[in-house]
Amino acid sequence: MARMSLSSRVAMLCAAVCLLIPLGPVAATGTVADGARSGSYIVVLRPGATARTAVAHAADAARRYGLRVNAVYRHALQGYAATIPDEALAALRADPSVAYVEPDRAVTKRNEPPATRSGALTDSALKGDTPRSCLRANDADPNRARLQLCIKGLSMLSIRGIQPGSGPPPDPRTRESLDRRATGLPCTAAPGDDRCEAWAARFDHAHLNVFESPLGMAVSPIGDRVFVAGLDWDLKRGEQTMAIVAYEGRTGRREWTSLPYSGDGGGCAGCAVTGIAASPDGTRVYVTGFTQNSGTSADIRTLALDAASGAVVWDDRYNSHADPYKAVDTGVAIAVSPNGRWVYATGTITDLSGPVTKFRNVLIGYDPRSGRRQWISRSVLYDSYNQIRATGDRVYATGSGLNAGGSHFGAVTVAIDGRTGAPSWRRMYNGGAGAVGDDNGLDLVVSQDGSRVYMTGYTTTGPNGQLSWLTAAYAAGSGRSVWTRRHADQPGQNVAHAIAVSPSGDRVYAVGYTTGRDDRFKPATAAYDGATGAPAWTQRY
Repeated sequence: MARMSLSSRVAMLCAAVCLLIPLGPVAATGTVADGARSGSYIVVLRPGATARTAVAHAADAARRYGLRVNAVYRHALQGYAATIPDEALAALRADPSVAYVEPDRAVTKRNEPPATRSGALTDSALKGDTPRSCLRANDADPNRARLQLCIKGLSMLSIRGIQPGSGPPPDPRTRESLDRRATGLPCTAAPGDDRCEAWAARFDHAHLNVFESPLGMAVSPIGDRVFVAGLDWDLKRGEQTMAIVAYEGRTGRREWTSLPYSGDGGGCAGCAVTGIAASPDGTRVYVTGFTQNSGTSADIRTLALDAASGAVVWDDRYNSHADPYKAVDTGVAIAVSPNGRWVYATGTITDLSGPVTKFRNVLIGYDPRSGRRQWISRSVLYDSYNQIRATGDRVYATGSGLNAGGSHFGAVTVAIDGRTGAPSWRRMYNGGAGAVGDDNGLDLVVSQDGSRVYMTGYTTTGPNGQLSWLTAAYAAGSGRSVWTRRHADQPGQNVAHAIAVSPSGDRVYAVGYTTGRDDRFKPATAAYDGATGAPAWTQRY
């Protein structure tokens, strides 16, 4: 068993657990010693505090109360660790800026390995601010799953200095519409703005403006419920955890919240939901993600919840290695077959047991009633998928894979038998002649008649490593390439995140962003002819 102070545990968890969004503390004037320590406390400030006010409050408290500041926390929470004289404790707790003062007790973590393996889940350089920085950070990172999550935009809170618990200034036109609706007046869009929300809902579990982040959404078949899943911050345990919230589809009224591993329900050592899907009959909602084992390992965690109550129906934890501390397994996406007879979860499994880190994709087929694994399908070495879609008898996936020459990663699209897990076909877009940069598929969709599979993502073009949208169509039965289009709306970085196809199949729509020469993010949408891939139109906001 390992023992350390709560402040040290917060520091370690923020470095080792926060896979998606960096939340680590920033060291101040010292470090808190391990073990129980009389007079050692964690001071958490009230909502509205910023990193700057946390630093200022710590300095002022040191001057006024004679306390010694050991660390200042600027992301996961706004506050600091300090050694506080007994006679100053009451005055500090009465300070109107302070939410609470928690004793810095010793924390024990069971089954912790005697030594950690560096580089698995501790790279704080992965900020997620641009696709290029994701690629650069991944150069020294053995966990390819983190690159995919970064590129998909799951850590977008770090873009342009937006921190957890804050955001861009509210748009007064949107605020006016919300205020009018709250008073019962008709919602009327402002001139030049066609937005008029039917409802808006917010989940703030801790009421401390700390850290909640949505990472996926699903809608019931008849639209009566909307499910949102992602990350929550369990302040009691000091760890990242799963959160699933259900809203009434017509009014936005919150129906239930499920925090499976928070508080008295038992911790998860740090976990998150990265994929969510609803059953065709509307009775279940399925989620997948990851659960930490230690500072360097993780398991794929897949759950089924009752759609009406949020109660956990079944819970499966998958580890790819006999020694759980020698594998980093992270769930990425989940899908349900149209007939409801299969649930599919996919993720990346990373083997840390050998001298060379190896990874590949895993796809698991579940019995939706019991949660029993029916089959496990592993991809070729160094394939890793970002999204899956299920049809009647097949599962389609897109992501990346190492090219034949081993020089870079190409965008991979695959088909897998949904009943057995056997591979059906695999196709790779490997860039142009002499390409040396990575390509990646981020989303895919199957046409309504089941004849085509469309994927989108990015490809690396040009000597300066510019990223361009990549959109391609494949014959669903054979994997034959039908058409491929590269699109750079502006000089700079261009990444397509999502794709959709019209019911008739005549149009394919991709949405993403472009940065341009000014390096500013601009949402963009492109439409293509579904049969030929010919560009129809492009709009940039």
